[in-house]
Amino acid sequence: MRKGKNRERLLARELSNWWTSGKDPNAFRRSPCSGGWAGHATDGDIIPMSPEAELCRYVFEIKDRKEIDEFDFAEILVNEKCSILQWWKTLTETIQNNPHRHAGKQRLLIVHKKHKDYCVVGIPEMTFLEDRTGKFPYMKIWTPFSETLIVFSLLSLLDSDPESLKTGFLGLKPNG
Repeated sequence: MRKGKNRERLLARELSNWWTSGKDPNAFRRSPCSGGWAGHATDGDIIPMSPEAELCRYVFEIKDRKEIDEFDFAEILVNEKCSILQWWKTLTETIQNNPHRHAGKQRLLIVHKKHKDYCVVGIPEMTFLEDRTGKFPYMKIWTPFSETLIVFSLLSLLDSDPESLKTGFLGLKPNG
């Protein structure tokens, strides 16, 4: 269990540095009790802690479990009970059941396989992100059990320009 908490803290720091371009390493933090913070309305494993982080339109759910170690992403295509689809469904329900807290928010499921990089599961609209090299490699998965999903490396997300996410989802221009 300790490894998961440490990885969530590390991811919170990495996401903070990415979102604030290195200005605030504490913009996000690990949610105490991984979303079960008594007396506070939070969802997800990584939560915003600064005004700039509040602009982030994502609810981050982190999964770093032993069952992922042997997981094959092809499982999403043939097994509606696979862990990733179940976690995605739970994250979707969290957002749908709390529209006042999550208006305009999107879901990001970050999964970690032992001895591998983190992968992110998101929605196809995220393909508008472009990393600083002009490429955003991803795998698009249509599943008969869920909506169409994309899977990409966390490194690709961290190499993308967060300003495009602050100014408008799907590349919309900012007001003013």
